[in-house]
This record gives sequence, C-alpha cells and structure tokens, in this order.
Amino acid sequence: MSDERDLELIFQSQQGNKAAFGLLVSRYQPMAQRLAIRVMGNKDLAQELVQEAMLQAYLSLEKLNDPTRFKSWLYGIVLNVCVGICNKIISGEIPPSPVPQEKVEKLMDSGKLSD
Repeated sequence: MSDERDLELIFQSQQGNKAAFGLLVSRYQPMAQRLAIRVMGNKDLAQELVQEAMLQAYLSLEKLNDPTRFKSWLYGIVLNVCVGICNKIISGEIPPSPVPQEKVEKLMDSGKLSD
C-alpha cells in the first residue's frame, strides 16, 4: 500500500469511515504486534494491548494533526498502552500478569515508566 493510499485511508477514517480504518489496522497491526511483544514479552497480552491501542487510535483520530506521521503516532500509542500496564503492575493497581519481571525492570531502568 502506498503512502498516498494511507493518507486517503486516514482522511476517510477521520471522517468516520470504519472500513478505511479497518484497512489501516490490517496494514499496521503486524508492526504494533511486534512492538508490544518486544516490550511485554508475552504474545497473548501483547495481542490484547494492541487491540486496546487500535481502539484508542480510532477514538483519537481527530487529534492526529499530521496524517503523514500516522505510523509513528500509532507506535507511540502502542508503547504508551504497554507502559501504562507496566505502571499499573508496579503500583499494584492490577495483579501481576504474565509479563516477565525482567521486562518490567528493564522498562523501569530505562526511565520510560515516569508519570
């Protein structure tokens, strides 16, 4: 899919076209899945978090000011969803999950879990 096609799909999605957003999800879900697996270390949890991130992206499309940055914008949303779960695990807000402890510690050490 070309960048021009992506821009058209983003524009259509911002106008409420759910099918257009579905095509964007199909295109970018593998990238989002790889990121979430790398961050969380658990494929099943990563899949759930990617679904949450895609929903957040859809609901926030009006905040995307530069459609040419969709990929990096989505990447940031996926990363924020993953980090948010790690923060909740660390704070005890949610019970420990199947996230490997070394993944949580690595994120803590990197400074990405700041409030």
